[in-house]
Amino acid sequence: MSYITMEIWTGIWILARLIPTALVIYAGVMIIELGIKFILKKKIEIRIFNWLCQFLWILIIVSILKITGIIGGSFGISSPFDSYISFKLFEDGFNAATILNICLFIPYGFLPVFIFKKLRKHWWNGLILGAVFSIGIEFLQTYIGRYAQLDDVIMNTAGTLLGFFIARGLLCIRNKRHCEE
Repeated sequence: MSYITMEIWTGIWILARLIPTALVIYAGVMIIELGIKFILKKKIEIRIFNWLCQFLWILIIVSILKITGIIGGSFGISSPFDSYISFKLFEDGFNAATILNICLFIPYGFLPVFIFKKLRKHWWNGLILGAVFSIGIEFLQTYIGRYAQLDDVIMNTAGTLLGFFIARGLLCIRNKRHCEE
């Protein structure tokens, strides 16, 4: 079995194992959201597709945090300056790990387009979404003894942006109005 295939199956296994965790988090988010709407006397709409996208996005976020070691990592380094941070671009070359970084973040950029209507208007929203999350992950990885790499941030952001553009393209196919926004 190739490295990429093995890593993809590992990722799928992690994703499947984290479904109960994501359900608990999502239930909490929904209780808070519905409670706020009830208190503010706002209309509560039942939008199954939107709820499904929200749950899947939470599942993707939790899975990314597990795969990158943020969840389950051993935070023990006293400072990010005690760990290895690489600002060299692609010092290991463009390899399977690079492709996997892109693929891991495609769903992270894809789902918010369907959840947040205002987010889909500008491509830079996808860029910011990916960059901020990826920078946060790389920063936290320095505290668990993992390498933080600038090329990971670039590839993760590229994956998020790719997912964002795929979702926008699907909206354009489905409804011309979203193409003109």
